Amino acid sequence: MTEMANRDGLELWRRMLNRRFSGAAVGLASQQIDRAIVVAPPSLVAAALGDDDAMSASATAAQGYARYVLSRQIEVLRWLGEISVPLVVLKGLAAALCDWDDPAQRIVGDLDLLVRRRDLPRIVDALSARNYRFGSAVTPRWGFMSDASFVPFYSTDRVCNVDLHVEPDSYPLHRGLDADAVFAAASEIVRHGVTLQVPSAEHAVLIAVSNLAKDKFPVGDARKLLDIARVLQRKAPFDWREVENRARRAHLTVALRTALSLAVALGLDDALVLQQWRRIPSPPRRGAWRRLLSDWAQFDPAPPGLLLRLQREWMLSASPAVAARLGLRRLRGLVRPRSGLPTLRQPDDGSTPRAF
Repeated sequence: MTEMANRDGLELWRRMLNRRFSGAAVGLASQQIDRAIVVAPPSLVAAALGDDDAMSASATAAQGYARYVLSRQIEVLRWLGEISVPLVVLKGLAAALCDWDDPAQRIVGDLDLLVRRRDLPRIVDALSARNYRFGSAVTPRWGFMSDASFVPFYSTDRVCNVDLHVEPDSYPLHRGLDADAVFAAASEIVRHGVTLQVPSAEHAVLIAVSNLAKDKFPVGDARKLLDIARVLQRKAPFDWREVENRARRAHLTVALRTALSLAVALGLDDALVLQQWRRIPSPPRRGAWRRLLSDWAQFDPAPPGLLLRLQREWMLSASPAVAARLGLRRLRGLVRPRSGLPTLRQPDDGSTPRAF
């Protein structure tokens, strides 16, 4: 049964990654379909399955809500446009607007924005005036780990939350790709009447790889793997040398290897990688890789537990030096956990800086 489930799951992945929906309907069990629509855009799953009636109804409902979330995110960008702060739209919204025919297929609640640290007070003041507030994130015992962003900044109804980044992603990515590089290479697009800056194709792939590695490649990050596939499918030159060099400086070569191997193992056309990269690196043939591939083939949405996360960190996500440093950061956090709230400005009276 597991072998058949894996086979059908891989066929569904092949269709979604390559946007090829022709052929016989994929024979997934109802439980596996339910899992797939949790981790991947429901309308994309529906198209890849052969568009059965039940899935179509589910996909339509999900997309209706996603369009509402998209409208709220665009509203935030209009507000920030009024105060003329430079920013780059990252991750989900950037991918949705650049690489999806219908952005609502890709939209989730997070709006990730790369900003200059000096502009944080103006941005927070602008959104606070519209009743956005920093919310309590669910954090482990060692506190908020990211050194590149802060806890979510929520709208009153929690439909939209803004993740403010001062680096494109947390350690170790900014060792090889920092905010200055992303700003310098960003390109301008106009969507929904708003002019936006988005990362270059190479930087978008590196940010997605960093996210997958940070989360230890859970199936719940399926959209990020789909984003990588769609960036590679753009009809434009792609500089693999820059990606490799920046990944090496960031000590993310292991994560890049795992992400590309996973995409190809799930059915991505390997010509997208081979056309400018001489080879597709093979992942380590360890239990961690076999378990990872099986989880993705079966669309298992359960996040990895602590022991599995640590195994994936050391074997699939990070270099030994990075894994050791992350472990030390967790140990320090057990003593003094970070809140994830930004310090915004120094009061004139010398008291504690204002924070939310």
